[in-house]
Amino acid sequence: MDWICDRKIAYKNIIKSYDYNKKLFDKNRKDMEFNVGDMVYVENGNKLNRRKLDELRIGPSFINVVSRSVS
Repeated sequence: MDWICDRKIAYKNIIKSYDYNKKLFDKNRKDMEFNVGDMVYVENGNKLNRRKLDELRIGPSFINVVSRSVS
């Protein structure tokens, strides 16, 4: 059952790599704060259900209401 051991090692290495990459990404990450009246681009739905030449983002659009809830 050598392949089971290899899979466990590979899994541990994947988790280790993920944690390292997350640490590097989060080091320079800033939370975005939006206010009423700001102009933003909105993602155009599901990436899988778009046609080839559809726009990736719609906008710029104005923010009407800011919701602080995360849920």
